Amino acid sequence: ASLPQDIMRPKLIEFYNTSNIILQGFTAQNSPNWNIHPFACQDIIIRNVTVLAPREVGNTDGINPDSCINVLIESCHIDVGDD
Repeated sequence: ASLPQDIMRPKLIEFYNTSNIILQGFTAQNSPNWNIHPFACQDIIIRNVTVLAPREVGNTDGINPDSCINVLIESCHIDVGDD
């Protein structure tokens, strides 16, 4: 069996099992897959971040915290093809 095509497309920014993350004041643009993906992380602040991807490209989630604890996302602009 082959892998789903989305698994092969890289995420732009991904953290795994990390604490005390601050992402602030930048633009993430044109990721081939999810843009910002903290996974199993805690104590995250994402502030004043712009996330852009073409709407016609699917599965380009903007900010997708997954199994995280204590996450603050504020004052962000997200315009993507999914989520």
